Amino acid sequence: MGSAGEHTFIRKQAAPALVRAMDALSEKTGKPIDHYDGMALSQIYQLVEDVHGDDIPDFWRNWKAWDDFPDDPSPSGDPGDEI
Repeated sequence: MGSAGEHTFIRKQAAPALVRAMDALSEKTGKPIDHYDGMALSQIYQLVEDVHGDDIPDFWRNWKAWDDFPDDPSPSGDPGDEI
């Protein structure tokens, strides 16, 4: 997991898309959303995998792809840096 996985879910501070994804997870697991407050997103993602198997919701697929990006920017001069 990348550094985004270290972030914790705090509903009051979360983006609307994450809150909707967490509401759906809460409904799927039958646990109140407050149960997940303070939990690392990497732990939540693991739970999503456990609950959904191969049918992971798009939000979490996109989150995982974003989390997998390297934290370091590409060095200048790499292909793709061209204007």
